[in-house]
Amino acid sequence: MARPQQFSKDDIVGAAFTVVRRNGRSALSARSIARELGSSTMPIYSCMGDMDGIEEQVAIRSLELILAYQTRPVTGDAMLDFVLGQVNFAQDEPQLYRVIYLSSDASQQERKARLSTIGGTRLRAVLSRDPKYASLSPSSMKKLLERALIFAHGYASLLSLGLTTEMAPDELRHLAARVIESSRSDLR
Repeated sequence: MARPQQFSKDDIVGAAFTVVRRNGRSALSARSIARELGSSTMPIYSCMGDMDGIEEQVAIRSLELILAYQTRPVTGDAMLDFVLGQVNFAQDEPQLYRVIYLSSDASQQERKARLSTIGGTRLRAVLSRDPKYASLSPSSMKKLLERALIFAHGYASLLSLGLTTEMAPDELRHLAARVIESSRSDLR
């Protein structure tokens, strides 16, 4: 008799993340994870119990990845890096972008709100270390972040859904910088 396959929680979550990254959240099932691992579904249920925990871990990994994009220093301006990171993530990872931002599944709303709070806290911490934004009050920081997110999310959503074409990087950087500067001016 063959020995049962054993996989760690990280193996299973990694396979689930790969499935979602490649095919979207709707493709996530114990069977699709098992196929990715070259296994039956038994080790998945034995290790993880149910799909809810797996979905939660995939959402957390997706959030960690977008935060890495949003907080990667590229331009020397933390807010501009945030906007460009948001858009680049949508270009590079359209399925994960949809999981984080565009899912209308009511069962995901609580998770999305919780992850949004975590992400917002981390982003505000990064922005508060940038001299251009460090002197902003918490309410002004929140307003600026919301305005930047409106621009970034709007364009990134259109990209991830294939409803617009990519702007040239310099054009995107220039437009994003104008949106941020205009918003900062309004807050003064």
